[in-house]
Amino acid sequence: EKLWLGHFDVWGEDGPPKSALDEEIGKAAERAEALERRRREDPEGYAREKAQRQAVSDEMDEKFRRLMLAFNLYAADFNRFPPQLSDLHPHYLKSDLDLKLFESPFRRGAVKAPQDADNPELTNLLYIPGRSLYDLGTAILVYEKEPTKLASSRDNRLYHHVLFLDPTLPATRRGWLTKRQLERLLAGQAELPADATAEAPSGPAP
Repeated sequence: EKLWLGHFDVWGEDGPPKSALDEEIGKAAERAEALERRRREDPEGYAREKAQRQAVSDEMDEKFRRLMLAFNLYAADFNRFPPQLSDLHPHYLKSDLDLKLFESPFRRGAVKAPQDADNPELTNLLYIPGRSLYDLGTAILVYEKEPTKLASSRDNRLYHHVLFLDPTLPATRRGWLTKRQLERLLAGQAELPADATAEAPSGPAP
């Protein structure tokens, strides 16, 4: 009978089922290969696409910075955070033009009224209401549904922009997480390291 790592092979020729981490690593390797192939076969298109990604990443960096300012102004007045994102408008976002702050880079022009700010399908933003000013600084206030953060010119991975309760801490200053880090943090299964910058990308996309 076939053996698999010392056990009877009850899974068939493919061996035991892969863990979620194994699958994530496998998909990451496929993405890295596809990107490298595209870079070789269409360098101009690859460079153009990467420039577009960088522009969106920079745009979202600024939007998250402005969101944090609006949250701080609201909290200074009410000693709490707003029940929903739309409550920041109009007093903490000064004009209708500021509604673009909530606009998803994937759905330009979709946010037309303040209440649209509460629809993640239109904003690509997920807000966690009910946070207290006295929660841990690493508590998440807002995060992206689909990632747009391009963290390094050498790294093609996209990360999720994240707005923490206290974005000045060493563990939160970076302002972005991998999908796996975000999911585990939201589920309470992990905590950020004391200095999250230690996890900055340095190799191929995972």
